[in-house]
Amino acid sequence: MQDADALSKLCTAFTPLILKEAHYPSVFDALGEDAVNTAWVIFLEFIKKYNGRDFRHLPGLIQCHLRYELLHSVIKQNHRSKETSLENALLQLGYSPIDKTTFSLALQQALSQLSSKEQLVLHYCYEANLSQQEAAAKLGCSARSVRRYLTMALAKLKQQLNNS
Repeated sequence: MQDADALSKLCTAFTPLILKEAHYPSVFDALGEDAVNTAWVIFLEFIKKYNGRDFRHLPGLIQCHLRYELLHSVIKQNHRSKETSLENALLQLGYSPIDKTTFSLALQQALSQLSSKEQLVLHYCYEANLSQQEAAAKLGCSARSVRRYLTMALAKLKQQLNNS
């Protein structure tokens, strides 16, 4: 009974932290409503395994563990449900083509305006269907750089397609 009461108190005390971490934009965008449930499972598993005696650092440990495990869940989710095409990525950014043929021609022209690094990142992430980490390994850079190149390339493509 004491364990159940202690767990209940911990759950009440850490609810704001769990909700904050679960609603972090990149996590919530990838996992949706499952983000909160996933965060609770991670929290409960951590508490079950925690055998430390230093409770002063417990909140920080929980926050770090939650953030790491949620991001790991996002990576697994993204790996399972990669966008199948560059067209889908642009549609999600709000670009709406008039027709398929016009779109293909405009896309080819817009792609030719990108830097070679941006073209490679798009190729690896959408045509070769690699994760950002795998693309980073092939390019010899960090995953953060791949994300930056990908974001810039998609923004440039959207702008060029909307102007054409």
